[in-house]
Amino acid sequence: MKRTLKVIPVPSSTLVQVIWEGGGEVPDMLKGHYTSPAAANIAIASWRGSKGAVEEEVALLKKEDESKKAVAK
Repeated sequence: MKRTLKVIPVPSSTLVQVIWEGGGEVPDMLKGHYTSPAAANIAIASWRGSKGAVEEEVALLKKEDESKKAVAK
């Protein structure tokens, strides 16, 4: 399953934030608010280019899978 990062507006604000489409915890590097969608997309590109991005994404997926298995039991 491929996960997608999405830039959405912050309610009652001119700022935006990054979320995982479908839910989940955003990497620490992407948490917070940005002044524009362009700034958020630059942060996403920077995170994806970082050495730990793939490992972090895989760890998040494994954590979610384990949570789903625990709920199913």
